[in-house]
Amino acid sequence: MNTINPETGEVTQRSIKAVATKIALAMADMEDHAPRDRINKHFGYNYTSISQYIAHVRPALVKYGLVIVPSLVKLTDSDDAITDVVMKYTIIDKDSGEYVEAVMQGRGQDVSRDGRRLDKGPYKAYSGAFKYFLAETFMIASGDDPDETPTPTQKTNTTRQSVTTKKVTVSENDKGKVSNDQMTAYWVKVKELGLANGKAILDEYGGDPVKALAAIEGMNQVSPEAEVA
Repeated sequence: MNTINPETGEVTQRSIKAVATKIALAMADMEDHAPRDRINKHFGYNYTSISQYIAHVRPALVKYGLVIVPSLVKLTDSDDAITDVVMKYTIIDKDSGEYVEAVMQGRGQDVSRDGRRLDKGPYKAYSGAFKYFLAETFMIASGDDPDETPTPTQKTNTTRQSVTTKKVTVSENDKGKVSNDQMTAYWVKVKELGLANGKAILDEYGGDPVKALAAIEGMNQVSPEAEVA
């Protein structure tokens, strides 16, 4: 593997064979999916918690002497209480000293029912980034086996279809402010997540599909009840 010094442009070759081999061995010891173990009561869907992911990978990492070190690259807070982070994760082989790095983004939102920003947005973003880093790196599928009992929001196709066919009423003051593309993007995401209460969520944000979409995207990465260290 080649690395480039950003200041001098010097190219250095380093081996990652040992660490890559151990990652492959660790993956072979892991189950290929992590079940959804939590329920987001507010938005009505099941999700896989950060605790579940950690419990899923930790035994194999310990067995093969792999260490994961996180570091924050960038954090951005928006006016609508959404926190975006860019995280770098370094997987180190304790025996050879070899390492590989990966960068992952995360998004979190923590607001009260009356719209006030609360303090857990960054931690939800950190957890979301780490969850998807583990899932992508070790190829861990999340969700229940489709042959098993479906989640409450996915019991029938009729339920999912009813979400996409509901009509949204926007107040007179909001007419002209909401584009068809924005509303379509919101309902596509509602259908993708299998949410049965898409209309209620939209109403909660005053019929604004942009704010409602940001909310369900943030909650899909990490639940409002996610663990915070």
